Amino acid sequence: MLHKFPSLASPEVLEGSIIIDETSLEPNLSIAAEMVDLPARQQLLLSLAGNPPDVPLQARITGPNGETLVLYNVTNTLFSSTTVTVSTGNHTLEIKNAGSRPVTVSGALLISPIGQQDDGSIENDDVLHETRLKLQLFAGTLDWIITMFS
Repeated sequence: MLHKFPSLASPEVLEGSIIIDETSLEPNLSIAAEMVDLPARQQLLLSLAGNPPDVPLQARITGPNGETLVLYNVTNTLFSSTTVTVSTGNHTLEIKNAGSRPVTVSGALLISPIGQQDDGSIENDDVLHETRLKLQLFAGTLDWIITMFS
């Protein structure tokens, strides 16, 4: 099940973010959720975990006009990555089971204010590394966060 996370904790990161709460996906099926009114040059952090972890997933983020912003072919989870929006508007995250067995998917697509510059770039490699570590830790505590704020 996909959740639009309420602004109960860390509003600058969680408000408007997408949380994936242990959603079961059969082969070739997908789930999708939309982030509304994102500005251009906004950094997004994606983290995915699958159970079993070796079932391949495909994660696609599309922009306001349906153009693919990024497409990830994930062959082993825990997976995390960052991207930056190109244009202002609604963005969609779609997660597809690209494998031949069912998989349970958890994860998040977060809006990141950390290290963001006006041109959408990251301030430095240390900030990017710290941001990815925080995202991986966040993915590992999704159950706790969802339980606390549900």
